[in-house]
Amino acid sequence: MLPPLTDPSYSESANIEIKNNTILSNGWGVYLASRVRIWSGKGGLECRGRNLKVIANTVRNNNNTLEFDELPCPWSPFLYDPCVGVEVGGSGLIISDNIIQNSSFGLRITYYDICPWTVGSTDIVVENNKIECNKVGLSIDFCNNIIIRNNTMLKNQWSFGLHIEEIEDASTIQLEPSNFVDGGRTYYFVNQSNLSINTQTLPNVGYLAVANSENLTVCNLNFSKNIQGLYLFNVKKFDVHNVTVKNCYLGIQEELSSNGTIKNCTFLWNDSEDLLIWNSTMNLIT
Repeated sequence: MLPPLTDPSYSESANIEIKNNTILSNGWGVYLASRVRIWSGKGGLECRGRNLKVIANTVRNNNNTLEFDELPCPWSPFLYDPCVGVEVGGSGLIISDNIIQNSSFGLRITYYDICPWTVGSTDIVVENNKIECNKVGLSIDFCNNIIIRNNTMLKNQWSFGLHIEEIEDASTIQLEPSNFVDGGRTYYFVNQSNLSINTQTLPNVGYLAVANSENLTVCNLNFSKNIQGLYLFNVKKFDVHNVTVKNCYLGIQEELSSNGTIKNCTFLWNDSEDLLIWNSTMNLIT
C-alpha cells in the first residue's frame, strides 16, 4: 500500500501514454507529477505514476548549465537531480523505442515517491531504447520487477549503472545480455553458485553485476565507461583478480558481501571511488 498523500491538492497520474513526440532543448519539457513536489531537476520528460507508457519519443539536447562533476551521493549519481532526458518512476511502466541524446542523464528509472519514505518503482519494461552521447546513459535505482532488454547505449561518458536497494529485489531484476554498451553486453547473474567469469566464459562483457550468489571468481577482464565497472551485491566467498577498471564513475562496488578477495586489480581515471565497500565483512584487498 502506498503511503498517504502529503498534499491533498495533488492527485495521482495514471493510465497515460506519451508517444511520438520530439522534445528538444528544454529546461522543463514534459513534466507529469504524481503525488508531491519533490523534484528539483530539469529535463526533457519527467513523469511518475501508474500505468505510464513512454514510447517512440525523440528527446535531445535537454541540458542546462547545472554541473555535477562532484556528485554528492557516495555510491552513485542516482539520487542527484541534474538535467535529464527522460526520468520515470511508478508502477506498470513501459519505456520503449525512444531516442535519448545529449543530456546530463539520458534515461533514469528511479523511485516512485517519497512521502516521507522512499517507495520503489515496480513492474517495469525498458526496451529498444537508443541512448547516446549523454553524461550518464541509463541508470536504474529503487526498482523491482523490472525487465531491461535490447537497449543500445553508445558514446556516453558512463553508459549504464544499477543499484539494488533490498536483497529480495535482486531476484526480480532481469538485465539481459541483449543490451549493448560500448564495450559489449550487459550481464547480470543472480542466485548462482560456483560461477567463474573470465575472457573465455564471457568474452564480450561490457557491464557485470552479480547478486545473491556464492563462490564467485572474476578474473582477467576489462571494464570501462559505466557507472560501476563491477557490481557485487550480497555475494559470499568471491575472488576478483587481474581486473582493470577505467573511465567509470565507480571502479568496483561491493555491497553486503563477505569472505572475498580483491587482488592485483588496476584502477585508472575513474571519477569517484576506485573501490567502494559497503556493509561488507571479512575481505582481503591486496
